[in-house]
Amino acid sequence: MLTISVAFTANAQKLKEANVPVAVKAAFTKTYPNNKAKWEKEDGKYEAGFKMNGTTMSALFIANGSMTESEMEIKVADLPATVLAYVKEHHKGKNIKAGAKLQK
Repeated sequence: MLTISVAFTANAQKLKEANVPVAVKAAFTKTYPNNKAKWEKEDGKYEAGFKMNGTTMSALFIANGSMTESEMEIKVADLPATVLAYVKEHHKGKNIKAGAKLQK
């Protein structure tokens, strides 16, 4: 699934790593070894923000350690032509400022 990022106010709350459930930290480490996360809590879920191979990413977990989605930043120039055409046709005069690839 591909999405275009839109700026909005989120109800995210920064967390110290000590306040993240052990199961969540273990799942993050298993899925993304050798990465350090900055943690936030949003809508009852735990979000790990990190960089992997120079790409900004995030992963969302529930308290038992199950990952519910991941997001990877992509360059606007790398968006599929169909996305660019859709935005041009349906959002005339608007510019895409950022892109992201979501996996659920």
